[in-house]
Amino acid sequence: MRERTQVTVSHRRPLIFKEDDVHSPVINIRTCLKSRTVLAGLFFICGSVSSPLSVADGPSSGPPAAQFQSLVDYFRGHWTCDGHFANGKPISSEETFEPWLGGRWLHELHDDHPPHSYHAHSVWGIDAQSQSLTLTIYDNFGGVRLFVGHDWSGPTIEFEPQTTPSHSQRPERFTFVKRPPSAFSLEYAVSGVDGKWLLGDHVDCTKTPAHEAPPS
Repeated sequence: MRERTQVTVSHRRPLIFKEDDVHSPVINIRTCLKSRTVLAGLFFICGSVSSPLSVADGPSSGPPAAQFQSLVDYFRGHWTCDGHFANGKPISSEETFEPWLGGRWLHELHDDHPPHSYHAHSVWGIDAQSQSLTLTIYDNFGGVRLFVGHDWSGPTIEFEPQTTPSHSQRPERFTFVKRPPSAFSLEYAVSGVDGKWLLGDHVDCTKTPAHEAPPS
C-alpha cells in the first residue's frame, strides 16, 4: 500500500483540479466538483462497467453472493459516526444501510452533521462479469463516482476509483474496516501529485439499536 501523508482535503466531495494545481501539495476545497449532473454520471457508469448483477442473468449463489450477503447482514441498520479531518477538526455523521431488491444491492445513506453539509446516496453491489464489489456514490454536489473493491474477503474493504477520461478528479479511496460485533471505521483519502495517499477524514461508527434509530 502506498505511504499516506496527512493534508487537509474536503470531506468526501469529488475533487477537480485546474492544470496549475498539479504542482501544489495542498488541496484547495474550493476546487470541489459541484457542477456534474447525475445524468452525466449515469452515462459514465454505463460506459465503464459491465452489466450489473441482476436476477435474470447474474449468479444467485456461490461464494461472491454469500460474501455479499454477509456484508449486507453486517452493515444493515443505522450507525452514528465520529471522527476527525486530517487537520484534527472534528466531524460526525449518520450512516444508514438497507438491502435493495432482495439483497442484491446495498443502499447507503450518508448525512453529515452541521456545520458540515455533505450528503450522499451510495449503492454497493457485485459486478456480474468481474465479480468485484462496486460502490457508486451520488452526492448533493452533483457528483457521481464509481469505485471497485477487488479483495473484500476480509474485514478491510478498499474501494479504488474506476476512472474514465471524462472524469478528471484525482484518484480517491474509501476504506471500510469491519470491527465486530457492531462497529466499523471509514477512512477517505485522495491521491496527491506524487502518488501518495492524503488523508481526508477518518470516522469510527457504532451501530444504533433498532429502537433508537430515527425514522427514515
